[in-house]
Amino acid sequence: GDNNPVRNVKRLQRHAVDPRVRRSHAKARRPSRHAYEESANMVFALESWCSHFPQTIDT
Repeated sequence: GDNNPVRNVKRLQRHAVDPRVRRSHAKARRPSRHAYEESANMVFALESWCSHFPQTIDT
């Protein structure tokens, strides 16, 4: 059993996104509007998180 929480989270995230990635292969050349909106929301959430918690960024 791997008890590394970071690795466990990464594995869970990869597993969660896997079906969507497989399904979107057919539309890879023409991504849906939903995909654009979702990625934009993800970027916005990440940027807002970084601005709220700058001390968590390890550079």
